[in-house]
Amino acid sequence: MAIERVREYFKQFGIENKILEFSVSSATVQLAAEALGCEEARIAKTLSFKLNDGTPILIVTAGDAKVDNARFKEFFGCKAKMIAPAEVEALIGHAIGGVCPFGINENVKVYLDISLNRFKKFFPACGSDNSAIGLSSAELEKYAQNVQGWYDLCKDWKVQEQFEHKYVKTGKKLGVLGGLGPAASAEFMRQIAVKAPVNTDQEHAVVYLIDDCEIPDRTTAIFGQGESPLPKLKEDLLKLCSLGVDVLAVPCNTAHFFIDQFKDELPVPLVHIIEETVLAAQKKSPEGAWMLSTTGTRKTGLYQKCAEKHGFKIYLPNDTQAERIMQSIVYVKAAQFDKAGKLVKEVVEELWAERDLPVMTACTEIPLGYDASGLPQDKAVSSLGALSDAVLKVLYKEI
Repeated sequence: MAIERVREYFKQFGIENKILEFSVSSATVQLAAEALGCEEARIAKTLSFKLNDGTPILIVTAGDAKVDNARFKEFFGCKAKMIAPAEVEALIGHAIGGVCPFGINENVKVYLDISLNRFKKFFPACGSDNSAIGLSSAELEKYAQNVQGWYDLCKDWKVQEQFEHKYVKTGKKLGVLGGLGPAASAEFMRQIAVKAPVNTDQEHAVVYLIDDCEIPDRTTAIFGQGESPLPKLKEDLLKLCSLGVDVLAVPCNTAHFFIDQFKDELPVPLVHIIEETVLAAQKKSPEGAWMLSTTGTRKTGLYQKCAEKHGFKIYLPNDTQAERIMQSIVYVKAAQFDKAGKLVKEVVEELWAERDLPVMTACTEIPLGYDASGLPQDKAVSSLGALSDAVLKVLYKEI
């Protein structure tokens, strides 16, 4: 039975005895809510889809949410096509009525929808049509199999409801050194705001930002053709420290070549964008990833060394492809996003023809070019996204 498969899967976490079994059916959202005595929105329904290349995926969402077809197409690069009922058990590992993200087939990727984050606890199935388990968002992310992350893929859920207070500020203040370049910094600040688990202005963490666009170009300096940005980077970071910040972040990958030379002199910790991006890429694709970056970052070997430390394989574009990616970065800095997207799309499709692995956007302008490319979001690991996720873990704690 599929429930036994889930029970066996849960043993590694020591939660196999937390499975709830009912004497009545819980095969639908309505039936599960009746069996549990809770509102339907708290039922975590698991929907199964098949992508154009045949890959089966699961989207776990709140009981009152529906997959948004437009967002699905933008994210995955194809129309939302649910797996036929007769195929679900073979492709996923569980039959209709008991589909869940636990104990599934190894090739199934799982996407968690943010509609669930309203609740301290919700209830996904456990492989049968009369079972469930109560989990928090953090627990679902921990226990679900092959999780790709949290995404905004659904609509029609009750956005007016207040999120339950399962997170509080740690009280730590964030110092951000931006302007490297301005569009990437703005996107980082946007992500910090929209991803924060808050209901009011006052629940956001305090952030001090220095948006210093006059810092000398990092790549030019690495190639010995311009002024070093190190003195200015150090000055600005120390200025942020003097304002009383508790943690620092710099949404620029190449800048970390210079920051690493004095980071031990900083009085507060730095959330390191390269470390966080490599770890995020490794979690998404243990078999490896392509690296798109500035030629300066590539030359320094920062990512290569970090990946080697973690036993992770990264693949590099050829020199011509690397130069085209550099041009896409120039386009983003000039706010020519259509041109940037076109170049990124061309290069990435060439890379995928050689080796079908996710791309690690290891320059904070490249995620903006990737967004404009129309390529599927689930095949990219954004350095901006990895940095913002890591920073939020410092600024908030679960209660």
